[in-house]
Amino acid sequence: MDEPLSNLDAKLRIQLREEISDLHRRTGITFLYVTHDQTEAMAMSSRVAVMQAGRIVQCARPQDIYNRPAELAVARFVGSVAINELPVTVADGDIQLARTCLNLSTSDAPDGDYILGLRPESLDAVPLGGEADFTLPLTHVEFSGSEVTLRCDGSALGVERIRMQMRAERFERLRNDGGINDRVALRILPQNALLFSSAGQLMPAPLRIMGTD
Repeated sequence: MDEPLSNLDAKLRIQLREEISDLHRRTGITFLYVTHDQTEAMAMSSRVAVMQAGRIVQCARPQDIYNRPAELAVARFVGSVAINELPVTVADGDIQLARTCLNLSTSDAPDGDYILGLRPESLDAVPLGGEADFTLPLTHVEFSGSEVTLRCDGSALGVERIRMQMRAERFERLRNDGGINDRVALRILPQNALLFSSAGQLMPAPLRIMGTD
């Protein structure tokens, strides 16, 4: 199937996406489904092959494509909200950003320059003045039903913007309590935090909260 849903409106696309998935499940036939829509690919597939510049850069289960992308280019492709890319340095296992040590460390990456990939859900907003890795100006709030995406000015960290996502009710609670105003304090969570080489290859280097095994 070569982009069979590309010319349909959003509601019909979701309906037919479900019907095609049901047909695949009932028949047990292998389907080859070509799409530029990463949401379709992740929702419908048992395995996803990501192609770039005429080559397959990764072929794996959707959850592995998302959680362990082989290359930074794959990490950029999947996810409804773009992954954050931060220029960091590893020194004796400590991870430094903008000359400040983050609350993250690794024992498996040689000293040098890397790119820290953080999914929006790998950042948590904490009350202002609390234990945060960085505090940034809040530039935009985007509501999408049950989720809220915050966009912050990341120039102090060497990037254009930082995105994080949280449940709508938690955002309202933090805002009402004064924990979010024109600035937001962010803490890095190790879940789905990824370390890439300067060439964009995933490093086999698990990240952990500093001081933990």
